[in-house]
Amino acid sequence: MRRYVIMGTGAIGGTVGGRLAQHDIPVVWVARGEHGEVLVRDGMTLRTPDETIEVRATVWASPEQAELGPDDVLVLAVKTQQAAEALAAWADVPVRSGAETLGTAGDLLPILCLTNGLAAEDLALRYFERVYGVCVWCPATHVTPGEIVARYTPVSGVFHLGRYRGDGPDDLAREVARDWESARLSVPLPDDVMAWKRRKLVSNMVNAIDALFVRSEASKRLIKDAQAEARAVLAATGEAVVDDEEESANRLRAQIASVPGAPEEMGSSTYQSIARGTGSVETDYINGEIVRLGRVHGVPTPVNTALASLTRRAAAEGWQPRSRDAAALRIRPAG
Repeated sequence: MRRYVIMGTGAIGGTVGGRLAQHDIPVVWVARGEHGEVLVRDGMTLRTPDETIEVRATVWASPEQAELGPDDVLVLAVKTQQAAEALAAWADVPVRSGAETLGTAGDLLPILCLTNGLAAEDLALRYFERVYGVCVWCPATHVTPGEIVARYTPVSGVFHLGRYRGDGPDDLAREVARDWESARLSVPLPDDVMAWKRRKLVSNMVNAIDALFVRSEASKRLIKDAQAEARAVLAATGEAVVDDEEESANRLRAQIASVPGAPEEMGSSTYQSIARGTGSVETDYINGEIVRLGRVHGVPTPVNTALASLTRRAAAEGWQPRSRDAAALRIRPAG
């Protein structure tokens, strides 16, 4: 049986890693700091709409502690701005069978990119031979060390999976899908996983706005403007994007519900980064990806340019989340 090494056992990685551990699928949680210490000492508390579970697994604090084997699958579940550092750290870790060293993780092991945006897969190809994209729909929260709140039911996440630059599902993708679906995770296997990630990128335009602004009619208009830019830019690339109807139908695999003992709503992943004061956000790989593609293809992106800049400032200066008024933001949308 495959073993899954969760590189970043936060909200998304913790949801996947907790469900796998619950269903006796071999898993390692990679976590450091107080969160890692709690996972080692007490295990993980995973709260869902249907149950609260206490689970344990092997915990590694760093690649230096890793003991990788040829059947391992690496799962990149850090934020996109942290991906390059993580990929470089893990690529040269030896893979062993008994006392024999077979090669390195980058040469031998597959890596699944559970990341927002479109950049992580290309980054991964610099280090890993076998790269898989994953489009993540998994509303989850990690605020308290050792505790993850996952809000989807009846499955805890929907993960469209496919080989990056591949042509349809392969044997590994089908194997991962069987394992994860036995652990209350939905894993569709599309022919083109990046078409799903491009559609998710449009939805992720809300993240920065959710983190920065008080909810209002002005913030709703800003979401529409940011998403309109994203759609125009993606259309200019000529790359496939899943249409809204297909995306909506697939998301019916799960519904958000209340989690006993948890706050009703904790905001987007960018909101959570600002609230935790991490000092960095993944906006440069979400709104910033639209800005980059707009510049490449000659499509103006004033709204997303401003949002990327403001969110960098919010993270660096320690703004409180939802502390600004979108009505005071003077951006003229393109066109």
